[in-house]
Amino acid sequence: MAHYYDMIYHELVDYETHCHYLESIFRTHHRGSVESILDMGCGTGSHAYVFAKMGYQVTGVDASEEMLEVARRKARRHANPQFYRMDMRKIDIDEKFDATLVLFAGFGYLLKDADLRSFFSSVKRHMKKDSLLIYEFWHDTGVHPDASEPSGYKGWVRIEDKKAKHLLIRLDKNSYDAQTGLDTINFDFYVLDLKKQRVVDSFSEIHTM
Repeated sequence: MAHYYDMIYHELVDYETHCHYLESIFRTHHRGSVESILDMGCGTGSHAYVFAKMGYQVTGVDASEEMLEVARRKARRHANPQFYRMDMRKIDIDEKFDATLVLFAGFGYLLKDADLRSFFSSVKRHMKKDSLLIYEFWHDTGVHPDASEPSGYKGWVRIEDKKAKHLLIRLDKNSYDAQTGLDTINFDFYVLDLKKQRVVDSFSEIHTM
């Protein structure tokens, strides 16, 4: 998904507003001032670049090299974040941060209690005194009721890139197990060249949170 991630979420997520909202949390809850940010599960770096533009020193980590390749291609002359490929359960950076963020459901990929313990231990080693840890996560009220049915909940997203003349169709099947608390999403992607009127890419991914 990495190659098409920004194409999909550019219209769905207001990164600027989200970062300014998080900045208000910094001001309310940090005893001093936040200058350095660790963005865990940073993906293609969309939050990281907004925070860098706002004047923060930002370090982004992600387990996906493909996501980080996209993030690095966005590099500007000024205010560039640093990016590293790492598992959020095993962060090893010779630095401590004023705030650590896990945004846009990245926290949900920690599936077991042991994963959570490793994550919190990893974060603690990289926090300054009075540092903030801010993370978002799904809970069951955020899952469509039909996802608990045997057939799951099916949806789709249609995104058109008019500049590249590409159309992306993403089919989603969401299956939720209330006993385990695990939500499994099957994604099927089809990318069409509108000018040539043919499918130029197709692939599938499975995400469990």
